[in-house]
Amino acid sequence: MVIKVGENIALFRKKKGLTQDELAQILMVTNQAVSKWESGKCYPDIALLPELAHLFEVSIDELLVGECFIKTDSTDKEDDSFVLKAIKIAQGEQVLSIMKLQRKLRIGYGRAKKILDDMCESGYIIKDPACDFRYLCVSHLEEQRISSEENE
Repeated sequence: MVIKVGENIALFRKKKGLTQDELAQILMVTNQAVSKWESGKCYPDIALLPELAHLFEVSIDELLVGECFIKTDSTDKEDDSFVLKAIKIAQGEQVLSIMKLQRKLRIGYGRAKKILDDMCESGYIIKDPACDFRYLCVSHLEEQRISSEENE
């Protein structure tokens, strides 16, 4: 596996229609830093990888190596199965993220994001107002509200 993050940043940036300067402003780095990443002179800070992947709507794997190693073809039945599994995951955990869903279901970024968006529309989860990357399970929030009312 060859890491070609610089080439991929350039490719995904251009697909988004961003200049190096615009990407630098979004990430709060210099345009020289973006230029060095894209030319392969250095790599972005590891803390920026989730933000870059989110911005480009790809997985971190895709950002690093340019390929998705997770099966992406599916049927409606498989999609329904993923949604049901995602609901069970949400019920078992208070906080979800696209990356957590990708790992647990072994799916790509786009499918994980779509499942979470569908779950938001259906009222199972809500976006965490404190963090754009996290989603909160509504049933846990309701349980916390009831518990705090009982304690008062």
